[in-house]
Amino acid sequence: MILKTLNKRYSMTSFLFRCLFSLSLFGLSYSAYAQQLSLDKFIQTILENNPGVQKILVNNEVAAGELEASQGINDAILSSSLTLVHSEPNEIIGFEASKSDDTQLKVSYDRLFSSSGRRLSLALSDQHTNRDPALTVGSQYYQPSFTLRLTQPLLKNTGGIQDRLNIDLKQLNLKLTKLNNKESLESYITQLALLYIDWYLALRELDISKEVHQQSIQQEKLTRTKVRRQVVEPYELLRAQETREDYYSRWQQAKGRYAGLTRKIQYQMNLDNGSTSSQQLAPDDPKSAKLLTSKQGEIRHPDYLSTTSRLKDILDTLKTQQNIILDARRNAQDPDLNLSVGYTRHGISDNFNNAHTSDLDRDDYSVMLEYKYPLGNRQAKGNYQTQIANKKQVEADVKQRLIDAQANLSNLQEQASQLFIALESTDRKINYATRKLIKEKQLFKIGEL
Repeated sequence: MILKTLNKRYSMTSFLFRCLFSLSLFGLSYSAYAQQLSLDKFIQTILENNPGVQKILVNNEVAAGELEASQGINDAILSSSLTLVHSEPNEIIGFEASKSDDTQLKVSYDRLFSSSGRRLSLALSDQHTNRDPALTVGSQYYQPSFTLRLTQPLLKNTGGIQDRLNIDLKQLNLKLTKLNNKESLESYITQLALLYIDWYLALRELDISKEVHQQSIQQEKLTRTKVRRQVVEPYELLRAQETREDYYSRWQQAKGRYAGLTRKIQYQMNLDNGSTSSQQLAPDDPKSAKLLTSKQGEIRHPDYLSTTSRLKDILDTLKTQQNIILDARRNAQDPDLNLSVGYTRHGISDNFNNAHTSDLDRDDYSVMLEYKYPLGNRQAKGNYQTQIANKKQVEADVKQRLIDAQANLSNLQEQASQLFIALESTDRKINYATRKLIKEKQLFKIGEL
């Protein structure tokens, strides 16, 4: 009767005993003979080898290339041309040349300064003329010239606001890309870190299920002995055999899950070469990781999201982007008013050398004020009104995203607070179970006698 009572109590507590016992033996079987892979090492390998990480990082290079391309508007243009002309003009007063052959070589330099909207043009030209019959200067003569022209916008595009718009937007786009890439990279790494934790828990589950299966075998042997001694009924042996098969099935399932996650870890690390065994790596306790340590003190600050968070930087950049576009659209409504100043130095000589030295003695000056205004100007006005609406939409979206982020952060902080309380309760339960285990082990030894 005493043995039946002890056996019944043993059956109720054997699973708890086996679980705690297996936890104390964690590191046997698979982990004992495999190379330990810490979470920090896993993340470092991911950053170095994983194609998904490289894809995210390449976005920075794309945005940097687009910025470089937009700055090409400031690149100077050097051009040259060679013109050959043969003409036979009409004789009106009888002194015109009946035939004329002209050869002109021109080299020019043009540059736009987007920071001010100013345009600079330099040109050097040399024209050789052969006339028949000859004129006063002879049948052959040279006409060299040097020209400088400077154009400055005064209303529309003043300060180069239209010229540098694309550059300013590409600079902000590069900043946004870097910020968004950090968000994407953290999200991607977090997903893989969760995969690592699942892998670690799968190993613990595997060790526990294996140990529980071994305990079920011992339980079956003990029950068989008790049936032979007629201490318990024969159906208890069938129950013990059923329990053993159930734990064996769970052990095999845990083994498959762990092997599958191991292969998944290897593929994500990009280390699989077709010959790597699924049991060559084993996870370490993720609690020792340092790379994923969060700034709890900073995040818990009540104004974190609206002052120092990366989300705040992203939202501020979006608002700055809209303001820049709005200023450009407002300026585009102004009429074109451009001031242009030109100067030309030129001369003429029948000698090539003299034409470029002593005979380059004539000066031309020009000043031009150009004004253009499209009647109605509906395109510019429509673009401005559209941008005002876009700006309001972005501002509303920014406020909503900040509200959503604050709500999610508050929810997670509350859950984390309750989780800490639950973990403290779990620690107390483990302490009670450990103390109870000592008593159960004593009863277990008595039951084997």
